[in-house]
Amino acid sequence: NGFDNVCLYVPVRCKAKSFTASDEFRRLVLLTRDLYFGGKIRAAEYVAEAVTELALSPLADTDEVEEIRRSIGENFTDPSFDLNAEIAKKGYTVDHFRVMYRARYGETPVKTLAAARLDYAKKLFDCYGDAIGISDAAWRSGFDDALYFSKKFKTAFGVCPREYVSINKTNPDASRNEKTENNR
Repeated sequence: NGFDNVCLYVPVRCKAKSFTASDEFRRLVLLTRDLYFGGKIRAAEYVAEAVTELALSPLADTDEVEEIRRSIGENFTDPSFDLNAEIAKKGYTVDHFRVMYRARYGETPVKTLAAARLDYAKKLFDCYGDAIGISDAAWRSGFDDALYFSKKFKTAFGVCPREYVSINKTNPDASRNEKTENNR
């Protein structure tokens, strides 16, 4: 018969208190429920993801730390994105801002940027396999140096990009199995 109540647990600081009680939020949750029980599970997942993004999105009075995090999310695929320049625009030194950012998110802004770029590169390899070159994947994911990209990729995932593509080509479920093992 469906759910009477829907609980969305967000394990981060959320400034959207007014949004959670709004009519828009209720309509989106009801739309998600209707899509899910109407058999349109994939569409329901997309709407649920949008609901989460809206619940987490900062309001107009956001602070500088959240603005930089959002800027990273919007610009991580741009190789010319200069994180230090973004921090300087806010009037902070890089060291001071790094301390504030780590206190809020548990990692440095550089790690956030690198993780976003590497995760995107991994998705590119998952989607395109060996149809995309290492240099092209590096550039599309925000790295302007393919050698540096390969080193960072190997550090993050334990195999170089070429090996990752090769493993996924012979066993397409390898990345899904790896995710399952990491979640256990």
